Amino acid sequence: MSSVSASDTAFKAASQEGKMRLWNPAKGSADSDLLPEKPTIDARSVDLVRNEVSAKSGIDTLLDLVIGTGPTIVPIPDYKALGLDKEWAAEWARNVQGIVHDYIDSEAMDVTRSGNLTDNLRMGLRTEIAQGEQAVVPYFIEGRPGSDFATCFQWIDPDRISNPLGTFDSQYLRSGIEIDEFGAPQRYHVQKVHPADVGTFAAIEGAYEWEAIDALTEWGRPSFIHVFERERPDQHRGLSMLAAMMPFYKDASDYRGAEVKAALANAIVAGFTESSMEMSQLLDMFGGDASSLLAARAEYILNMQPGSILPLFPGDKFASHNPSRPNAAYEGFMRAIKKDQSLGFNLPHQIAMKDTDGDSYSSLKGAFNMARRAIAPRQSSSKTKCVDKIVRCLMEELVGTGIIEAPGFWDNNRTRNAWLRTRIIWDGEGWLDPAREAQAAQLRIALGISTYEIECAAQGLDWREVMEQRSVEQRFMKALDLDQNQLTTSIALAPQTPERPEQ
Repeated sequence: MSSVSASDTAFKAASQEGKMRLWNPAKGSADSDLLPEKPTIDARSVDLVRNEVSAKSGIDTLLDLVIGTGPTIVPIPDYKALGLDKEWAAEWARNVQGIVHDYIDSEAMDVTRSGNLTDNLRMGLRTEIAQGEQAVVPYFIEGRPGSDFATCFQWIDPDRISNPLGTFDSQYLRSGIEIDEFGAPQRYHVQKVHPADVGTFAAIEGAYEWEAIDALTEWGRPSFIHVFERERPDQHRGLSMLAAMMPFYKDASDYRGAEVKAALANAIVAGFTESSMEMSQLLDMFGGDASSLLAARAEYILNMQPGSILPLFPGDKFASHNPSRPNAAYEGFMRAIKKDQSLGFNLPHQIAMKDTDGDSYSSLKGAFNMARRAIAPRQSSSKTKCVDKIVRCLMEELVGTGIIEAPGFWDNNRTRNAWLRTRIIWDGEGWLDPAREAQAAQLRIALGISTYEIECAAQGLDWREVMEQRSVEQRFMKALDLDQNQLTTSIALAPQTPERPEQ
């Protein structure tokens, strides 16, 4: 490594020579960089998802992996901290789980009655990917028709979170969010209607009104749920996941459009005619009258038919069209672009592109493992930032109305949190090779490094329900004089690993 010259820098990243000379981005805070440009980024992102099939498909893939068919919420109260008997706590948890799922599986949990929890989690995550954040407002509305609970929720468009009447951001007001001296949200300002509806629809009430919603109640209940991934300290609004990918999508869309238009032109144009005669010679043939020549030329139409012999216009000869499309590099170029787009979704390209042709079992297994690691943080975020808060709001109503018993629930935050502990079972990981992977699960349990609870949860199952159902089936088989041991032996003797070509 050469010594540092007076004209250059110790780190090449700080070089002011060559191609680095013109690269001098401004240095700003998280909010000063994002907030002025967020409306433009969000508008382009929404338009991209609306019109670009690969962007929509990538988001759909993430939704299927992260949310899937929805969460199974399993209460696990900290019985030791609460001083409770373990069996009593387990029975309490089973009863509460049934009540919670009766609620979240019903569209009544949505104040608009447009979907249950799974529907709204998918919509919320879709919004979070496209616009960088999702927002939920809890309500307590008694006497709602068709619901036994007053607790309900509304997912709102993040565009509605804004400074009242367009006032400028300040030290304690950041794009609709009031913060304290530490930067913690204190209050959210929500426009009563979407700003784009103003001027689009007639006679909208509250078009220029904002509602100020506290972040928390006095006892810590969330009054506003704001979910986004902070990428930098002091960041108060979310950045679209598609932001870094937009140039790739724009280039790919333009290139694909040009190729499609060229291919369409090639399909339409079969050939063309060209003249070998001078214009003066053609004019002489029509008595020197240019208008007569042009009129005759305009009326002359060639109708192409299979096997036809074409009479040409005087002086014309027919030349065939040699198409140069599609471009031979088109497929390879688009595949490279799509791999870059897959990186934007933080997924292996086999998963994001839904293309596993030519991949071996080992490479596919590695891709699925990487995908699982990529979605685990999003599932954790969905639980802690959204689902847990929804369950808390419901549990406060259940305890407050006496539907369930939870001694000491209102005493302090520690006791309340001990009652509110939950575990979520998401959709199963799935198996590429069921026989091989079932053997691996059996081996992990035999070695004591796993449990039935862990293995069942990995397949999206509640181990207690599995055990109870197995007990029912075994009793039924015994009543029919079926030999369970013989069935188990026949399974053990079956071929365990089908042949496959490893590439």
